[in-house]
Amino acid sequence: MIPPACKQRDTVAAVALPSGSRRVLTILTLAILMLLTAASRFVLTSRYYLLPDADQSVLGLMARHVLLGERPVFYWGQVYTGSGEAYLTGLVFRLAGQSDTALHVVPLCSSVAFCLLTALQARRWYGDGIALLTAVLLAGGPAFLVLWSGWAGSGYLEAMLLGTAALLLGLPGGTAQPRRRSLLLAFALLGLAIWTQPIAVYYLLALLAGMGQRLLPMPARPDRLLLAVGCVLAFCAGALPLLVFNLQHQAATVTFLTARSTHLPAITVLSRLLLWAGPVCLGFLPPSSDRASFLRYVDSHYALYALALILLLLMLFRGLSQWRALPRLCSSLADRGRAGDRALLALGLLTIGGYVLT
Repeated sequence: MIPPACKQRDTVAAVALPSGSRRVLTILTLAILMLLTAASRFVLTSRYYLLPDADQSVLGLMARHVLLGERPVFYWGQVYTGSGEAYLTGLVFRLAGQSDTALHVVPLCSSVAFCLLTALQARRWYGDGIALLTAVLLAGGPAFLVLWSGWAGSGYLEAMLLGTAALLLGLPGGTAQPRRRSLLLAFALLGLAIWTQPIAVYYLLALLAGMGQRLLPMPARPDRLLLAVGCVLAFCAGALPLLVFNLQHQAATVTFLTARSTHLPAITVLSRLLLWAGPVCLGFLPPSSDRASFLRYVDSHYALYALALILLLLMLFRGLSQWRALPRLCSSLADRGRAGDRALLALGLLTIGGYVLT
């Protein structure tokens, strides 16, 4: 006769085995998808993106100057795009030699790493199924991701990678609290990301939205106060090149970025949201800040553009039909276990709003 304790262990083992098998299957599938992503991005880069334009050529020249001892803070001629990619490309040049292919290694690797970390974050927040769906979507590639994964000199992919890593460190799944070291590292990465590309401030706001009141030193508690101060110092350490430059040059970055702000009529914002930002955020068309360039994309991909508009209208109709549930949804987002939902919602709204308004 089998003792009850042994029966219980056998039952637990029988239940745990499928879960472990699913975990192994998910990891293997993610690994295969990432290999396919890397291979497809490399083929596209080597066939279509190797001929550098002026911006990419400047990055290559900067990398050469870095090897000669120059230490730029920003991209030449700018006061807002950090030169981190130039330093990394200089390291690639030293290891692999100077070539057009080596010029694209950093954004290509950043693209694949971004896809992997995003899938891991989806797995942490929503489970294996959503993680695999996320990996498939990113491997197939939104147009923006495919285009910029082989484009050197923008800093977008590096900023997205750093921001995603910060969310992964700072927002564990469920109601779990992040470790202090992980949280400090997350804020340091966010500072580095904002130096790389100021648009990474969206990730900082998303992390704060996900954390809610966890980081606030109120009610007054020494441990919370020390943690808040530590996060601020970690952020400043990551953004140190940006902060030092602006202290030395009368806040040149802030002045430049705020001077670009515009005030648009409401009808213009709505039209941009539906006709311009919508197809881009759904991944059907690559982004462009120039209306003429975007219209050329639409002219050459009118079928995809029409499909994107149809999906947007269906989503809008679905959202309007569920307007009664909006108050309940908003109140549920305040739950401690919805940190990921709050972060993703904030990141999505900020990204769409920023693209529409700038």
